[in-house]
Amino acid sequence: MKVAVIGEKDFSLKDKRLRNTLPKDTKEIILCGLKNIDSYTYRYLFWHHIDIRQEIPEFIKYRTRAPLKLALDLVDLCDYIILFWDGESLAAHWIVERCQKQNKKGIIFLIPYDDAQDKDPFNISLFDK
Repeated sequence: MKVAVIGEKDFSLKDKRLRNTLPKDTKEIILCGLKNIDSYTYRYLFWHHIDIRQEIPEFIKYRTRAPLKLALDLVDLCDYIILFWDGESLAAHWIVERCQKQNKKGIIFLIPYDDAQDKDPFNISLFDK
């Protein structure tokens, strides 16, 4: 199973809640828009035989729409979506809508907008049909 992780957050599997959201049959994680990935996460993925791939938006081709275009393409490509949302971004709406249309399963982690760097995300919704 391919899992897309989308959002503007440091990504770490040290948080047990986040590790538990990964489907058991995950074979590949595709990252989009994440700032940093810690060494613990790389070791965890290595020992669990999960491939990791970082995708970068094509700003030259798509300009300001590049991050949203990449995120929507990843929804098409992956089986499960983990979305980090700051509570403000309208792109999350389009991502969730695309997931619902394609019957994709996933989870949203809300990041407090005013101090997103200092707090851990928490689960606010499952968006499966």
